[in-house]
Amino acid sequence: MPFSLNIFYSRLLVRHHWLVLNFIVFCCVSLITIAFVFTKLPDLSDPRIGWGARGKGTIFSQLMVLRHAAERFRHAYDLPLDENELFGMFEQFFNVTVDVLDENTYRSDVLKKYDIWKKKKSKEDNNELVDYHDLNKEFYDNAEDEDYDENSEAKSLYQWNRDRHFDVENLITKYVDNKMINITILDFVKNLPQFNKTSYKSTRLPFDLFRPYAYLLEAKYRGQTGRDGMIEFYIERSNINDDLLSLDHLRSICQWEKQFKDILTLNHVQSLSLATFVALYSSKNDCQLITSNDIERFRSILHTCLPYYINGYMDIPLSDEFVTLVGMKHQSKDWTYQEQVKAIYTTLRHTCFYKNITRFILDHFVDKNFIYDFQQSKINSKVSKSMIYISNYKIIQYNRTRDQTMCLKRQPYSIKYCQQRGCMNDYQDKMISKLCVDQAPPLGNCEKYCQCKYQCINETEQVILLTPIFKEQELINLYRKYFAGKQLFSTYKNQFIKLIALNFAYVREKAAMVQVYKDTFLSVIAAGLIIIITIVYLRSITIAFMIVLGTTLSLGVSYFIYRVIYGIPIFPTLNFLSIFILIGIGCDDIFVFFDTWDHEKKEWLRKYHDKQQQQIDFETNIPLNDLNTREEIQTTKDEFSNDSLDEEALIEIMSKTLKHGGKSMFVTSFTTTAAFFTNMLTNISFIQVFGVYTGTSILLYFLITITAIAAFAVIYEKHIRNISSCVCFTKTMKTSFIKFCQRFRDYIFNYLMPLIIIKLRYFLVLFFFCLGILGLIGVFYYPKFEAPSTYKVNFFGKNHPMEIYEFGMKPQFNGYIKEYNRFFAYPEISFVFGIRDIDDGYIFDMNDRGHLHLMPIDLHRLVTLDFFKQFIQDLGKRNDLFLSNYDLERDFNAFYQLSKQNSFIDEVKYNLSKTNPLEMMNETIRDAIIENNQRSALKEAMQCITGTAGENNIPIEFCQEQLKKQRSYSWTVLLDKPSSIDGSVRPFAIFITIRGNLNSTNYKSYDAYYRKIKDFFDPYIKKYAPLHLKHGWFSSPTFAFYGIQRETVVGSYSSLVVSLGIALLVLFLTSGNLFIAIYALITMTFSINVAIAIFATLKWELGIVEAIILIMSVGLSVDFVVHFGVGYIHADPNRIDRERKKVRNRYLSTTPDSTSFRLLWKEHEVEREIRVRESISRVGSAVFMAAFTTFAAGFSMIHASLTAYREMGQFLMTIMLTSWFFAMFFFLPLCAILGPVGAYGSIPFTRIALRFKRCIHRN
Repeated sequence: MPFSLNIFYSRLLVRHHWLVLNFIVFCCVSLITIAFVFTKLPDLSDPRIGWGARGKGTIFSQLMVLRHAAERFRHAYDLPLDENELFGMFEQFFNVTVDVLDENTYRSDVLKKYDIWKKKKSKEDNNELVDYHDLNKEFYDNAEDEDYDENSEAKSLYQWNRDRHFDVENLITKYVDNKMINITILDFVKNLPQFNKTSYKSTRLPFDLFRPYAYLLEAKYRGQTGRDGMIEFYIERSNINDDLLSLDHLRSICQWEKQFKDILTLNHVQSLSLATFVALYSSKNDCQLITSNDIERFRSILHTCLPYYINGYMDIPLSDEFVTLVGMKHQSKDWTYQEQVKAIYTTLRHTCFYKNITRFILDHFVDKNFIYDFQQSKINSKVSKSMIYISNYKIIQYNRTRDQTMCLKRQPYSIKYCQQRGCMNDYQDKMISKLCVDQAPPLGNCEKYCQCKYQCINETEQVILLTPIFKEQELINLYRKYFAGKQLFSTYKNQFIKLIALNFAYVREKAAMVQVYKDTFLSVIAAGLIIIITIVYLRSITIAFMIVLGTTLSLGVSYFIYRVIYGIPIFPTLNFLSIFILIGIGCDDIFVFFDTWDHEKKEWLRKYHDKQQQQIDFETNIPLNDLNTREEIQTTKDEFSNDSLDEEALIEIMSKTLKHGGKSMFVTSFTTTAAFFTNMLTNISFIQVFGVYTGTSILLYFLITITAIAAFAVIYEKHIRNISSCVCFTKTMKTSFIKFCQRFRDYIFNYLMPLIIIKLRYFLVLFFFCLGILGLIGVFYYPKFEAPSTYKVNFFGKNHPMEIYEFGMKPQFNGYIKEYNRFFAYPEISFVFGIRDIDDGYIFDMNDRGHLHLMPIDLHRLVTLDFFKQFIQDLGKRNDLFLSNYDLERDFNAFYQLSKQNSFIDEVKYNLSKTNPLEMMNETIRDAIIENNQRSALKEAMQCITGTAGENNIPIEFCQEQLKKQRSYSWTVLLDKPSSIDGSVRPFAIFITIRGNLNSTNYKSYDAYYRKIKDFFDPYIKKYAPLHLKHGWFSSPTFAFYGIQRETVVGSYSSLVVSLGIALLVLFLTSGNLFIAIYALITMTFSINVAIAIFATLKWELGIVEAIILIMSVGLSVDFVVHFGVGYIHADPNRIDRERKKVRNRYLSTTPDSTSFRLLWKEHEVEREIRVRESISRVGSAVFMAAFTTFAAGFSMIHASLTAYREMGQFLMTIMLTSWFFAMFFFLPLCAILGPVGAYGSIPFTRIALRFKRCIHRN
C-alpha cells in the first residue's frame, strides 16, 4: 500500500486498537450467525452429493440434458420416472413394498405337471423324458392331445404369450462379459445341459425346500444387481492347500453361519452359505447332516451346469409369468401337452436354471479361480473363498386397496371426466368391462358405471412389505462391538476357515459419514499442537489463542460467503479438510507478522540506542566506535522497558511491519488462494467447491491478520507482554531457557544454515537439481499418476474389513465382475437430435436442470426421415465402433410406416391411391400428409401408453399394435404435451441408440473409443445432415465415469499449470525481479514434482482427493520461496555497500587493476552471500516454524480412520518437507551462485510511475 496510506492505517491500528479488534470480531460473529441461523443447513448425509463433472462440454452435463428431456416427456403424460433397482445406495434401510411371493413356483406337485418332458400321449406314471437334442420346430407346433380343446382359453393364452415374448425362431440377444449371445429359442433348448432323461428325480431340484429361502434367492426381493440390504461374511480357508468344498470345511462354515446369526440376534431369519446349498441340493434341511456323497453330487451338478454358465446362457433372463397364468386359469385335468412344452419356459424347472440358484452359487459362493480350475478338472479344483449370506429384512404380508396405488390395472379418472369422454361411447361400442356391465345403462347410469370401471372401489391386493431389522446406526454399533479392530476381528478363525471381510447391508458409506465428524475432531489435536508450538516459539498463550480465533472466524465467515453470497447449496464433507489446512498454513502469516514485528522493533530500538549513544558521545566528546554489533543489539530489547515505545514508535514499527511482512503475507495468501480457486477449471463439483471454500478462508485469514491480529499486536505490546512473561515463565526461566532458545535459534539461522548453504552451494544445487529431474520423470513418465480405475471410493483404507469386501472380495467373484462389466462394457451410445447439449443449470445444484434448448427436427419432412434411415444404415457398417444395428433398423422401419399409413384413420380421406405414392407428390403436400399421419398415430400411441385410449374408442387391437411399434429403446421419439387446441402432439427430440463394441473398462480404452466416435460423428453430421439437424450430438450413461476421469486428469493438470503461471506473475510483480521469480518457479516445480512422484510410487490414483492435492501443492509450496526471495531482494543495502568496499579495498591492495572481471565477480559473490545471510536471518526461523506447524497439522491427520484425511495429512507432511528443503537447499544456494545483484533484473517501478505521472500531466 502507498506510504501515506500505510501511515494512516498504522496510526488507526495503534490509536484505536481495541475498536478495530472488537469491530472485526463483532462483524465476523454476526455474519457467522446469519449463515447458520437464516440459511438452510447443508445435507451431510450423502457423500455423493456434488459428485459430478458439470460444465460446458462435459459428459455429465450432456447426461443432465438427457435426463431433463426424459423428465419433460414423462411429466407431459404423467408417466412414472424410470425406477432404479429395488435397493439403491441408501434405500436398503427404507421399507420396500413388493409383489407377493408366487407359492406355486415352489410346489413340486404343481411344477412337475408343467415341466416333465413326457413323450407324446405318455401315461402319468411314465417318467421318460423327451431328449432335448431331438427337438425341432414342429415339436412346438404340434398341439394334438387327447383332451386338447381347439377353442380353449389355454391355446389363446399360450399363443398370446408366445407371440409377445418368446417364439422358437426368435433370437435371444444378450451381451455377457466380453461375449455376445445370439441364439434362437429352439437352439437354446436343444443345448440345455442334460442329466438323465430316464429319471425325473435326478433332473429336478427339491423345489419345496427352497421356499423358506425365496426372499434371499429371488432378485426382485434382494435387489437387481446387488445385495445391499443383506449381511455378508466372507470366509477363506485357513490353509492355502485346503478346499472349502470338503466335509470338514463345510461343517465349519455351517457352525460359523449359526454363530454369526447368534451374534447378530438374527436366528429367526434365513441365511445361505455353501454348506446350506450342498444340503438343499441333497434334499436336507440341516447343513450339519451333509455327507461326502452330498458334496460329490453337488460338485457333479455344478460341473454339468458349468458350460452353460461359462457361455453366458445362464445370464439370460427367464420368467415365471406364463406358468403362473396357466396355473391360475386351469384345473389339473385341463393341462394339455401344448402347455407342458411351452418353448423357453421349460428351462425354468431345469436344475441349472431353476430360480437362477445354480448361477447364484457360481456367481457369489465360489471364487473365480475355482471356476477356472473347475473347467480343467472336476476333482482337483478347490474353493478358496466363499460367503455366508444373512437376511436383514422382516417379511410382512398385508392387503392394500387398489386406489392406494392408483388402481394398478385400470387408470383412475374423476367421475366428471368419465361422463364427458368415455362411458356412453364404451357402452354403445360394446367395450364395457364385464365386472361393471350391471352398473351401465339402462339398468344403471353413466356415473355408476364410471365409478365401477375407473375407480376400483373396494378392490384389494396382497403385497409384501420388506422392513429392515437393523438400521444404519444399529449395524454400525454391531460392527464396532463385535468386529472392529484387528485383534477382535482376528478371533473369528479356526483350523479350517477364517473371516476376512464383511458387508453390513452396505453400511460402509453411512459409517464413513459418521466417521467424518469424529475425524474432524482431530483438528482439536492439530490446534493443540499449534498452540504448543506457538507458545514455545513466540512465548505467548494469547498469540496462540488468536491463531485459533482467527482460524475459527475465517472459516465461519467463509461459510457465510459460500452459502449467502456464492449461493452454493451443497457442502461436501471434503470441505472439512480445510480446517486442517487453514490451521496449518494460517499460522504462517502469524509467525511472519510477529517475526517482522520483532525485527522492526529491534531495529527501532537499535536506532534509538545509537541516537542516545551519539548524544552521549557528543556531550562527552567521546568518539563513536563501532562496538554495536548485531549480537549486542539482541539484548537491547531487555534494556528498554515497553514504556519507551511511545505511540509514534509503535506507528513506525507497525508501518514497517505492514510494508515488509505484509508484502510477503499478501503474496503467499494470494498465490495460495489463487491456487485453490483454479480448482474451478476442473468442472468437478467436489473439487470446485472445496477450492472455493478453502481459498476464500485463506484470503479471509489474511484480512483478519492485517486487521484484528495487527490490532492485537499493539494490545499485546502495550498490555500483555510483561504480564504473560511473568505468568508463563519465572525469572530464572526467562534468563536461562529463553536465552538458550534465542541463542540456539540465532546459531542455527544466523550461522549454521548460512554456512552450509554458502559453503556447499554447488553440491546442493546439483543434488537437488538431479532430484527434481527424477521427480519430473516420476510424474510424466513412470510411475506417474494414473486415472482412477474404479468409480468406488476407498473410505477406510485397504485393511478395513468393509474395504476388503469392496476392493478385495468383489474382484474375486464372478457375480460382481459381470455386474461391473455389464455397466461399463458395450456402452449404449445415444445420438441426440432436437436438443442442444447446453446445460445452463446452476453447476453446484444437481436439482437445477436449467432450460432445454430445443431445436427444430422437422420429423415430418421426408428429407429428415431419409437422413435418419441412411444414418442408421451407416451405423451398421461401422463394425469397428458399433455392434449390430438390427434392432435399430427394425424399430425405425416400424416408425417409418407411420409416415405412410395410419392403421386407425381411414386413408381414403387423404384421397391417396396406390398409383400416387408419397414419393411422387409435391414436397409440401407430401410433408403435410406425413406430419398428419405421424401426429395422429403418435397421439393414439400415447393414449394407449397412458391408458386413455378408451375415451376415443380406440380398439384394443390397435393399441397392441401401436405399443409394439412405439415401445422401442433403440429409436425413441420424445413428445411434448398435447396441444390445448386440437390435442395434437409434436416430437421435440429423437434418440437413436446403439450398442458400442467396446468391451474394455480402463480409462485409456474409453478415451480412445470416445475420440473415435467423435471423429466419426462430427464430420458425418457436418457433411450429410440437413441444416436443421447439424446440432446433433452423442452421449451415453456409461460414459459418466469416463467423464469424471477425463475431467479429473485434464482439469487437475490444467489447474496446476495455471497456478504456476499465477505464482510466477505474482512473484515477478511483488519481488520486482525477474530472476528471483524464475528461480522460485523452478524451485516450486521441482518440489511439487518430487512430492507427486512419491505419491505415484505409492500407487496413488488421480481421484478426487488426489486432484485437490495436486492443485493445492502450488499454493502451499510457494510460501517459502516467496519469503526467502523477498528477504533476498530487501537485504540491507548499507551493509552490502560496506562489505563490497571491504572486498574492493582488499583486492586493490594486492592488484591495482580496478576493472578486472575477478574483482567484479568477488564483489557480486560477497553481495549474494550477504543477501542470502540476510534472507535466512530475517525469515529463516519463521519459514521453518511455518513449515513445522503445517507438518504438525498433517501429522495429526494421519491417525484418522478415513482415507481422505490420512492422504491429506500425508500430503501436507510431504509437501512441507519437499518445499522447505528445496527452498532452503536449492533456491538459496542457486541465489548464492546466480542470484541477481544490485538492480539487475529488477523492475524500475519508480521510474515507470514517474513517467506515468508525467504522461498524465502532459495530457
